[in-house]
Amino acid sequence: MLDRWKDKNDKSVRWEELPNLHSDLQDLDLIIRSLISEKLSLGIREIIFCLSAEQALSLKKSRDFLKLIKDLKRAGFTISSADKDKILSTNVESSSKFFRYLENRSRNVNCLVWTEDLALSQIESKYYDFLNHFHGYKFESFRPSRFTIRVKLLSIVSAIITLSMGLMITMATYFFRKYSEILIQEYNLSLARMTGIQLSGQLKETTRKIQDFRSEDSEKFFRTNSNAVAYVRFKNKTVNSALEIDSLFWNSKFLKSNSVVPDPTNLKNALEKSFSRLSGTLEILNVSNEFGFPAVAVLLPVGVEISGLVFSASEFLGSFLSVRQTDFFQMIVVDSSGNLIAHSNDKEAVSGKDYKKHPLVENMLRSPSDNGSQRFDFEGREVLGSYQQLEVGGLGIISTLDADIAFEAVYKIRRQNFWIMISVLSVAFFVVFVFQEPLRFRSFNFFLQLKKWNKETTRWIFVLLHTTK
Repeated sequence: MLDRWKDKNDKSVRWEELPNLHSDLQDLDLIIRSLISEKLSLGIREIIFCLSAEQALSLKKSRDFLKLIKDLKRAGFTISSADKDKILSTNVESSSKFFRYLENRSRNVNCLVWTEDLALSQIESKYYDFLNHFHGYKFESFRPSRFTIRVKLLSIVSAIITLSMGLMITMATYFFRKYSEILIQEYNLSLARMTGIQLSGQLKETTRKIQDFRSEDSEKFFRTNSNAVAYVRFKNKTVNSALEIDSLFWNSKFLKSNSVVPDPTNLKNALEKSFSRLSGTLEILNVSNEFGFPAVAVLLPVGVEISGLVFSASEFLGSFLSVRQTDFFQMIVVDSSGNLIAHSNDKEAVSGKDYKKHPLVENMLRSPSDNGSQRFDFEGREVLGSYQQLEVGGLGIISTLDADIAFEAVYKIRRQNFWIMISVLSVAFFVVFVFQEPLRFRSFNFFLQLKKWNKETTRWIFVLLHTTK
């Protein structure tokens, strides 16, 4: 640090021993002119005599010294003096005052300090010590910031509140969404299982009804089973073994109330789609498209004959429709190949849409497990769904719910938390605007006191340093 200050100030402050004006070889005028010429060439414009009081009194009586002073002033030099004894004493005020004057003058003009030989190194060293410690502890001059305390406080408060509450809202939304998803998937799976159990019982009951059907009791049968549409029996022809309708019975009351015109040809064409898949077990077929309303056909091979019962899908999904708590949950029933059998939405049931590419249907057909849950995208919507596979008829029961509906409460709470954050920020802004003005004056007064304390501390450090020396 000392070397740095020396390098910086060597060009502006020079320290030399007081010149000897007595010479037997040179004339006094020549000595003085040489001194003046040399100092002018170095750019020196001010000379400070740092002498003791005794030596200064002695030089004032010397004609040679007085001539030197006169010629220096005539050459344009500024002459000043300092008390060497006070500077080297323990009185810091005197030395600090001189060194501060020297530092300030050296910024404008190059200065030369003439002193006695013995005191030269001591004063020079003390000066650079002063520069080192004074600048090491001095505060920079106060410069007002571009931003007021009000702006800074608002920025800090806003950042803290926004970050903390934003993180809290994000974490709360994430965990609440996860928890809600688990609950909804469990409810979906419960719906699928419950519907599957009741549907298995209904299919077994339907099988018994098909086997017990008697043509002479058809009217009684349809009165008892009001959702049944028709009963049909196929048998093989003797010529080409093709199937033909052996007997067909319609539920006239159901057809009349639902404005359905019976068409045996459409019924035969619809049921023939499943003949190739029959293997001596129960077969379920969606015939909604042929009848124009949600309808399901249950076919049962009995020897060389195939008996079937067509009934409304509302009975097929009656258990699900009675259990679900809201219309937002949708139920899909597919066969072992992924073909749509029934749908809780009537429009979907009669649309003839292919559900083999449905993500949850594909997952169910590939999975070795008979149940599971999945979150997936379907037709541009995020959906939560669960499935349950049945042994009876190889059916799969799927319960789904749109994620937007499932997480509506989560998003509502997130919006409420956001407005709470805005309210807290508004209150914080009001508090800052009310209490900022007195705080600004207190901060400024504190800065002034701190600066004053720093100057005192610097002075005492300087005193302790040279007292120790």
